[in-house]
Amino acid sequence: MTGHAWTGGRLIAVAAVLAAAGLVLLWTGAHGIRPGTDAAVPRVMGSALLPGPTAPSAAGSVAPPSPQASAGSAPSAAAAVPGPTRQSAGPGAGDGSAVARELPPPGSGPAADPIIQQALDQASRPDLPPDDERRLLELSRTAWTAETAGYTQVRVQAATARRDTTPATAGQQPRAVVRLVWAGADPAGTFLDGRTATLHYTQNGQGSWNRT
Repeated sequence: MTGHAWTGGRLIAVAAVLAAAGLVLLWTGAHGIRPGTDAAVPRVMGSALLPGPTAPSAAGSVAPPSPQASAGSAPSAAAAVPGPTRQSAGPGAGDGSAVARELPPPGSGPAADPIIQQALDQASRPDLPPDDERRLLELSRTAWTAETAGYTQVRVQAATARRDTTPATAGQQPRAVVRLVWAGADPAGTFLDGRTATLHYTQNGQGSWNRT
């Protein structure tokens, strides 16, 4: 009896396995899935059944650029090339932008120098003793001739000397600032007028001025 009962149990177990296998084959056949592929083994997260990985289509692999990016990606030629400015880079280029806006058009020549001097004078009121102002202007013209040795056709078009009103440290000697407008051709041969520069000076104990 025991041997027949054990054999019957084995038969029942084998029948159950075959039935389960038949159900799996029927399910995969109904969903068009071939055994041996990743999609034949669904992934389960919690109670949700998640499909296997899918490959992106060739059409959707690269996103098309947005209209805004296409329109603004390349600046126009006019925007890429800056136009000429009245305050050009050069030796000692300084803070004369306010005066540069008042200068005559480029290329006006020496005849415009008095107009430039008038604009420079109107930008600030004299506040130094006349002798100090005259001495500072002489020093600046000499210093500028030396500083622009690599330039040609150098001409100081206008200049003013004023007190330096920036905050000073305790016990510091009086200071002055000289603003120049000048013309000249740089080493590459480009001639420009209306260039601006700023030179700073400090008065020493003997009353003379040293460039700082």
